[in-house]
Amino acid sequence: MNIKLDNKIIFINGITGAIGEALARRCVSLGAEVYGIYGKDRLKAAALLKEKGIKSLSIDLSKKKPALSRLKKFLGSKKIYGVINTVGLTIDKPLVHLNEKDWDDVLNVNLSGIFYLTRTIIPLVVDGGRVINLSSSTGLIGGRGQTNYASAKAGLWAFTKALAREAAGYNIMVNLIFPGFVPSKMTGKTPQRIREKAKKESLTGEIMRPEVVADFIIYLLSGYTKGITGQAFNIDNRIRRWW
Repeated sequence: MNIKLDNKIIFINGITGAIGEALARRCVSLGAEVYGIYGKDRLKAAALLKEKGIKSLSIDLSKKKPALSRLKKFLGSKKIYGVINTVGLTIDKPLVHLNEKDWDDVLNVNLSGIFYLTRTIIPLVVDGGRVINLSSSTGLIGGRGQTNYASAKAGLWAFTKALAREAAGYNIMVNLIFPGFVPSKMTGKTPQRIREKAKKESLTGEIMRPEVVADFIIYLLSGYTKGITGQAFNIDNRIRRWW
């Protein structure tokens, strides 16, 4: 299978995350030009900028008007082939201890921010383009202490399905991925017992690597998946997670 992304522009929301970084490097290796946004990880962003074909910008999407204004200036009138939302945030607490800021911060990053960003960028997406969102099994089966995160990720799946119906008329394919437990800055904050549980639940005894998720995204960006839209692809190898 020969996949090329020559002369294509890929936009990554969360470019300094584990999956975003792996995806950016993979895209440029296949000939794409990558634009991305990130929150606060300037060191990772600086390292990525050393790669030919990668440009990034620090944006806080919770500050809607100024953030979207900067985003529009950053992209200009470029024609975008792929929009990938890899961003994620968890603030895990039992519901009775979850305050309004905890709720708002998680919903803003995992759902509302993706809405604002996608609404802004989709007019730039070309015929045959792709929008790919990353969700979580938590959005389907729940998670203790994760009412905010589960709600956002469930909403993202619904958002994907609805947008797929709207975008189909413009020949834009919109899909979602359940990537599983991936080593990252976000999951690194989880207790050791949770990380061990994820490994134990894996059929292969291994947790998902960012590079594997990136390669699956590349496949969805390729011509081999033309016409596939409105779908959720589960690549989470923790099968007991889905019982």
